[in-house]
Amino acid sequence: SGKDTAADLLNHVFPTGRKDKFARPVKEGVHGMFRILGADGRVARHNALERVKDVPHRALMGMTPREAYIWYSEEVMKPKFGKDVFGKMFVQDNADKRGPIFVSDSGFEEEAYAVVEHFGMNNVMLVRLHREGHDFSRDSRSHLNLDLWQTHDIMNPGEYGPFFAKLKEVVEPFLGPARIPEDWRY
Repeated sequence: SGKDTAADLLNHVFPTGRKDKFARPVKEGVHGMFRILGADGRVARHNALERVKDVPHRALMGMTPREAYIWYSEEVMKPKFGKDVFGKMFVQDNADKRGPIFVSDSGFEEEAYAVVEHFGMNNVMLVRLHREGHDFSRDSRSHLNLDLWQTHDIMNPGEYGPFFAKLKEVVEPFLGPARIPEDWRY
């Protein structure tokens, strides 16, 4: 639907911000557990298998990366540590950081509420993206239905210009004017 594209665009025009994901510790945990390593010999980064996330992987005992991530999240971490575990981990990783954080993947209310509880409702904005032909049918997540004062739904038409314009329209009142480089093209 454009979640990572939106976070990347916003991160580029709000240079004091940065991008993060609730799924980062899920993916890095699976990569570590199954010894999926990067070229440097360390545990592969969270985005290492994005292009093949629906292809069965030998190192994952035949599971696709998506299946392995869902299994690790829903069968290992949440039963042991609670449904809000990834929200708590996100807060732990970001509690002392300054500037906006663009999160491209929250799909569980419990993890989002952990963030709202820590940072405060006035410091959290929810933007739900929609795009024709894209849904959560192959995912364990869904659209968040949080009672936040800053909640927006955006339709992604599949073109950067109109998509970015709509993002800018809803985010600038919250964060202030975007700093767009003169030679920047989206």
